[in-house]
Amino acid sequence: TAGSRGNSAAAIEFDLYAEYLLDELKNELAAVTESRSTDPENAYQVGPYHFKTIYEPKERSLSIPEIRDKVVQLASHDVLMLLFRPTFIKSSYACLSDRGQIRAALDVMHDLRCAQTMWGKDATIVRADVRKFFYNIDRDVLKRIIRNRFKHLKKKYPEMYRSLLR
Repeated sequence: TAGSRGNSAAAIEFDLYAEYLLDELKNELAAVTESRSTDPENAYQVGPYHFKTIYEPKERSLSIPEIRDKVVQLASHDVLMLLFRPTFIKSSYACLSDRGQIRAALDVMHDLRCAQTMWGKDATIVRADVRKFFYNIDRDVLKRIIRNRFKHLKKKYPEMYRSLLR
């Protein structure tokens, strides 16, 4: 059951035993990393997901990982952001710590003022929303892009490359 602030019992328990559980997780990840050098099939095992449907602002099904998996996910995200963020275009806003909706709105207002200055009343604005954009990404193309990025990183950071693949 959720606490008064919406925290799950698992979240509260993880918080109470955080030092012990994080140390245990670190040891597990170190063991997986060590054994992968001899057995590439040995990998981190993700726990079961909790499924929930939300209705605001529209109905969506959520697949929620266990807290320990979320910790691993966030740590992986932080490392990958260090590697991939320099390749993002200037107008990327989603899921970036120093950007977001407000920064995007300010930049759009700036661009609109520039367009009006350059083209006057003839400036045209096109509003578009690509339906199901992320669902339509070709996974094979995405994997190829990621593989190419890692090949570039292998040349640039050879000492880090092996640990990144673990």
